[in-house]
Amino acid sequence: MTESVVPEAGIPADMASLPDADGLLSEAIARTGLTDFGPIPFREPLEKVLGSLREESQLTQTGLDRLRDGIVNSLATRLQLQAVHEAHPSIGRSAVAAPIIIIGLPRSGTTNLHSLLAQDTAHRVARTWEVSAPFPAVREKDYWTDPRIDAVQKFVEARGMMAEEIQAALPYHATSPAECGAILDHAFMSQYRQASARTPAWSRWRDHEAAWAPAFAFHKQFLQHLQTHYRAERWLLKSPEHLISIESLAETYPDAIFIQTHRDPALVLGSVSSLICALRRMSSTQVDPVEVGREQFEMWAHGIDVTLAARKKWGANRQVIDVRLADIARDPLGTVESVYSQLGVPFTDQARSAMHAFVGGEESSREQKHNYRSRYELSDFGLDKDLIHERFGPYMDGFGIAKGS
Repeated sequence: MTESVVPEAGIPADMASLPDADGLLSEAIARTGLTDFGPIPFREPLEKVLGSLREESQLTQTGLDRLRDGIVNSLATRLQLQAVHEAHPSIGRSAVAAPIIIIGLPRSGTTNLHSLLAQDTAHRVARTWEVSAPFPAVREKDYWTDPRIDAVQKFVEARGMMAEEIQAALPYHATSPAECGAILDHAFMSQYRQASARTPAWSRWRDHEAAWAPAFAFHKQFLQHLQTHYRAERWLLKSPEHLISIESLAETYPDAIFIQTHRDPALVLGSVSSLICALRRMSSTQVDPVEVGREQFEMWAHGIDVTLAARKKWGANRQVIDVRLADIARDPLGTVESVYSQLGVPFTDQARSAMHAFVGGEESSREQKHNYRSRYELSDFGLDKDLIHERFGPYMDGFGIAKGS
């Protein structure tokens, strides 16, 4: 059976206390003293997510207060980012050239591979702390010592993200490499909203109807800001939810190289459903595991369909490197060496030594390892292994993904 997190003491949210979009914009303006949100549109996704939260979310008051504060923080971030770009136009002219972008189903090794490749100093990685507190842009010498690291770590702990169930499935610290979802969250287009609260109407709109170009325009602006005082040879980015929006992502970064990780979807869906249930229990006393399993099945099946279609259209015109989770687990450094060979970049002694320390658990490694320990059955989420394999059959056949691997 699934493990559980004790929910917040059960005070149902007063959803009428959630302001409309104009009210939240006013709060962000009051918080920052700024008024210009910039030219990139975001109003539609903001209003969609607010409507879904108001009508569908079943939050506790504590959960609602946290989500409201997060939305105001995202709006404040947009105001501050626009102010920086306005004051320093050269930032917006800086290139985000040839990023490496890791995609793949959740729980398929994207985090493990991201963390491994992040040990290479040739890769510019956005850490959780600098995405959470991006102003001012960090200087390279302060990347591991900036006082914002401790402040963000205390915030993470206060939000309950250090709970054993969360850490078992998704080790999360201030210095962890951040997913792109943490940036897209400021555009109100990230799965983060759906992971922390029940928002089926917004999720369907986002996955099937929304225009993604504005979200990735903001994403690029954000990276341009982060690299103001600290660049490396290339950006290293990652998010499973890029499967759903991969064509817009590729248009934003036309020279990007993708790495796609692979795992049996039956193993993926049980694991990700367990994680989503744990995250939602932090903000709600009503979490239906069967509903979570169904929405995760539909979301990721759609994401795989979108990505398969994009890859077929690209053909040989865009490089995509395929990596199996089983290979990362069996031989992490050998797998990385193969990736570097396909990328056509040197696997330096520095990178090899740092990755060896990371996988070996040596004290010189500055990041947490990932050790998944959650226990669950597919049936806990209303899922059936045979039906999953049938739905994902073309994907599994196309990439030679064996059942159970």
